Amino acid sequence: MKCITIRKAGRNDMQNFMKIYESAYSGMKKYFYDSKKDEKRYFKWLLNHSDGFFIAEINEAIAFIACDSDWIGYNGLTGAIHEIAIKKEWKNKGLGETMVRIGETFLKNAGCKSIELWVGKENRNAIKFYENLGFIATHEGFKLTI
Repeated sequence: MKCITIRKAGRNDMQNFMKIYESAYSGMKKYFYDSKKDEKRYFKWLLNHSDGFFIAEINEAIAFIACDSDWIGYNGLTGAIHEIAIKKEWKNKGLGETMVRIGETFLKNAGCKSIELWVGKENRNAIKFYENLGFIATHEGFKLTI
């Protein structure tokens, strides 16, 4: 793999975020925000709730991970990976694992003892990916439409 630059994301990265996000979730409509307005709102939420928001670049932005070292999870205070996305053309090249390990290192250095994340139960590729990295399924979410 070419030399990757990892840097903290900032407010000026909205367009980078949207390009990566849209590419990563192409064909997975159930799991992403499908309006520009919602994508922008989500980017701002991630910036405000992810003290470990990193972008990977090789000539351009190709991936990101958004981590939070102060998340209240199912077992109390924990680290969280709120989002990880890899541009479609960069998937299956080891970049996903690299980004998760960057997030893991950040969260460990911040004092976290565990990491939680959410994966849609029908997102079999993501479930297998996280299991291969040592994550264990721990809970099932619920939703109430009102």
